Amino acid sequence: MTSATERHLQRMLEVIDGARKDEASLVNVADSLHFLLSSLEALDRPWAEQFGSHVLTLESAGLVSLEQRREMGEGFSALKAQTIDALEAMVKGRMEGR
Repeated sequence: MTSATERHLQRMLEVIDGARKDEASLVNVADSLHFLLSSLEALDRPWAEQFGSHVLTLESAGLVSLEQRREMGEGFSALKAQTIDALEAMVKGRMEGR
């Protein structure tokens, strides 16, 4: 793994942590993760597609209105947490060579 790839993966973890702490909108988080994903070298296509799918889920969640969030109740928070957990696990796995 190149040092540039390591930096991009580390930055992904920072962005994901920010999402977990609500430090940025989910749409901005998704934009950052899309950019970082496109910056990775020697990308494994199935991994990238799965990661991209999770990012799109976050982006879609970020576009949900306040009224829709209320209607979803705890389901919204659970979806957000599960998606963030999945993204974090994927990045950490990639950093460990999985």
